[in-house]
Amino acid sequence: LCPAGWHVASHTEWLELPENMETTAGFAGHFMREQGIHWIQNTACSSNSSGFTALPGGCRTSKDNFDGQRDYAYFWSSTQYNASNAIFWQLYGNSDQFSADNIGKSSGLSVRCIKDEAVVKENPTFFAGLTEQYTELLVS
Repeated sequence: LCPAGWHVASHTEWLELPENMETTAGFAGHFMREQGIHWIQNTACSSNSSGFTALPGGCRTSKDNFDGQRDYAYFWSSTQYNASNAIFWQLYGNSDQFSADNIGKSSGLSVRCIKDEAVVKENPTFFAGLTEQYTELLVS
């Protein structure tokens, strides 16, 4: 799913993301949502200071219907919840909450790929120009 040297974030890695923004999951949405025209809700109060630029892709349901475009962003984690469900992270336009839940694996959600830590360590010159905070987000 992700290119070589990258992986889909685990549930634990998603948990670390708000900590890297020096906030809690209850307020992380403010720092993660894109400021612009893609969200139905007013995102003027969003700062996107994390650089995450979450876009409201909604989801494809297990019945092949599409729902929530422009309303919410759902992101897969690589962590299985049970045999038929996996953990995902959700972000809504009308709330600063960033939280986890589980959903059927036949659903279609957005994916964020994260650079493997080994790749960062093997390519320090490439990453030298990035800010310390952004590098932490890449390897978290």
